[in-house]
Amino acid sequence: MDVTLVPVADGKGGEQLVALAFTSVPLLVEAMGEDQHWVIIPTGEVEKALTGSGARAVLVDPQLAEGSTGG
Repeated sequence: MDVTLVPVADGKGGEQLVALAFTSVPLLVEAMGEDQHWVIIPTGEVEKALTGSGARAVLVDPQLAEGSTGG
């Protein structure tokens, strides 16, 4: 499985890579646009799925910044 990571501010003036997770397909589409690849991963398997990816955290149901467009 390929994992797409996004950089976010870490609160210390730097950035860290995080994975995005959505609790429903409608929330994914709202944030990222309609043409998105997705898989369902049980909560208990997320850490294993991200092993070796470089992700430092998982953002659940993130919202786009105002003026951004998904997809």
